[in-house]
Amino acid sequence: SAALQRELAFAGVVDPVTDELTVDKIPFNVFVHFASGKMKQPSLAAAQEALGEYKDRFLICANLPENDLHWDSDDPLKIPF
Repeated sequence: SAALQRELAFAGVVDPVTDELTVDKIPFNVFVHFASGKMKQPSLAAAQEALGEYKDRFLICANLPENDLHWDSDDPLKIPF
């Protein structure tokens, strides 16, 4: 919706002209950087290739191991920021 687009543009998440996710602006979103190709995860190259004909349509990404360690925790001290 237009209201959501305005809010995302105001927050700097999307470019208000192109409606594309921002890469060089705050807030920093590592997954947007992966999707844009500005950052790479070389350890996932084999997994990306395993997508076969879908490797150019989808992107395999991973969180930092320490961020995945307690992904299902209810403890506020173990939830990454």
